[in-house]
This record gives sequence, structure tokens and C-alpha cells, in this order.
Amino acid sequence: MQQPLILDERLTTPHLQPDRRPPRSANEPVALTPPMMDAVYLAHAFAEADRPVLLYGETGSGKTHFGEYIHRLSGRAGGFHPFSMGTEPPQLVADKLFGHIEGAFTGARRLRAGLIATAGTGTLLLDDFQTLELSVQKQVYQVLDRKVYFAVGSDRPVSMVCRVILAMTEDPDMLMSKGLLEPDLRYRFAMNDIRIPPLRERRPEIPYLARQALDACPTNVAPGGPTKFHRAALALLCEADYRGNVRQLIGVVERAYLLARAAGRDVIRPEDLKVDLPSLKYRQHGDREENRWVVERMLALTGGNVKAAAERLGVNRKTISAVRNSEVRRKGDSGSQ
Repeated sequence: MQQPLILDERLTTPHLQPDRRPPRSANEPVALTPPMMDAVYLAHAFAEADRPVLLYGETGSGKTHFGEYIHRLSGRAGGFHPFSMGTEPPQLVADKLFGHIEGAFTGARRLRAGLIATAGTGTLLLDDFQTLELSVQKQVYQVLDRKVYFAVGSDRPVSMVCRVILAMTEDPDMLMSKGLLEPDLRYRFAMNDIRIPPLRERRPEIPYLARQALDACPTNVAPGGPTKFHRAALALLCEADYRGNVRQLIGVVERAYLLARAAGRDVIRPEDLKVDLPSLKYRQHGDREENRWVVERMLALTGGNVKAAAERLGVNRKTISAVRNSEVRRKGDSGSQ
């Protein structure tokens, strides 16, 4: 029988297999839900093979972090080299990937190594791969297939020794149906695909991800800030909507860290968090019982903080107090009957 998961100060990940326990590390993906556990299982299955891996998931879901995890599992001697293809003009992509020789084009005054050469024996992650033109994707396919490439302007083949991970924002079959993914590449190499689920499918993992983000704040943001979350703040984080996925969650935690640090507190409180709670909306002319439930829920999430609840619902404190007092009277009347 599977043991219950208990949240504490440690970062834990369930066993992937009965006889295999991943190391506990702040660099390890948190996997407490079936979609993420499937992704981690596939990472272990594909890691040591010298074949491309395709990662797909919404923006901010953690594809680069997951790609680095696969690289560490692979045991490759070289480093991890992430690169976003979406930031490069289409006409320069081939030069960026394969490099060029001196005199290859106007302005090419000296030999320049491309990303494939720079990655050496390590792992090269090409993010936003779906933004590449199909002609360039075809070139990448041929390189992956033959394990050799040509620098721009050269007819001398160069062996490719790095491992390639392709990352994109949509399901590869969906991209292929839209004409945004080279079919040969999909069918030949991208069958080793891993879906990175959005944060809305991973809500039980939010406390752990928030804890990771908070632990990283002294190094990544500023030293001397809070070291823990108030229980109500953690409840708010778990209820919030994250269109930017894990990336947005990290940003929310970092902002709250700075606010609490400025106030000289060692605890992040609900009022420090800037989050969107789409299901909790107070409607001025809405149903009274529905509004009462919304206020009660918001008070519970803010630890009974009337000011914080009012700010989040966009109402004044008198409204919150009136609803709360009416609830006390309602319970008193029902108890006297």
C-alpha cells in the first residue's frame, strides 16, 4: 500500500519503482502527481540512451529544468547547454547551430563554432523548436540522422558528439498537423517524447515547489529574508491560478520574499502574495449566499485577515465584517432553534 504523503520542511519525491529511490535534491523535479511521476519515469528510461528526447509543455512548465535533470541522469561528461531558438532571426539559425568558416559570407572574418560544437560531449537543449522554419528543421533532422554536420560555407563534415533535447510548447502531433513540425523528425526521433504537465495538473506539488523557490531566494534574490510560509499563505498559493505555470509561482514567491524581508519578518504572510484566485469573486449584486461563501473561503485562506481578504476580493473591510457578522448571527439563530 502506498504511504501517504506528508508535507514537511523536506523536499520528497515518491519512489519511481519499488526498488529505486531518486536522490532528494533541490535540483530534482518534484513528482507527487501521476502526470509528473510519469514524466520522471520516462526521464529515467530515456536518460542513458544516446538518442534525442522531445519535451513538450506550456510556457513556464519547467522544460529547461527537466532537460537539465535528464542530462544529469545521463552521466554525460560535458555540460548542459540550453538555447531558445525563438530568440534568433530565421536567417541566422543555421549559423548559430552549425557555425561558419572564415569568408563564408560577408562579415564572416573568422571561424566561429556553432552550438553543436560548443556543447561538446554534453547535452544541447533547443527550446521553442517549433518556431524554426521547416527547412531548418529538415537540416536538424539530417544532422541527427547522420551524426555529422557542415559549418556554413564548408564542405568538410564534422562529427556531432553532443546529445540533443528538443523542447516545444505543444503536443508534437498537434504541431505536425499545423505544419509546424517536420514529419520525418517526428517519426524518426521524437517518439521519445515526454509531456511536462502544467501546474494546474500538479496542485499537490505546489507547496514543495514554493518551498524550493523560497530556499533559493537568499542566493537568487537577496540574503536575510523570510525562511518559511504562514499556513494561510501556503493555502493561498495552492488555490491560485498560474497561467505562467512554475515560472509564475517562482515569481510570486520571490516578490513575497522581498516584501516580507522589507518588513523585517521571517514569515511570508497572505498579504505578501500577489496571486489570482479566479474562482473567488465577490459580486456586488450577486447571490447573497454565494457571496457569503466567497467571503468565508477568502477569510479561511487569509488566516482570518479581514484587510487581506477585502483587498483580494476588491471590497472594503466593512463588507467583509458585515458578511462575517451576518454569518455569526445566522449560526446563532440556527443553534437556538
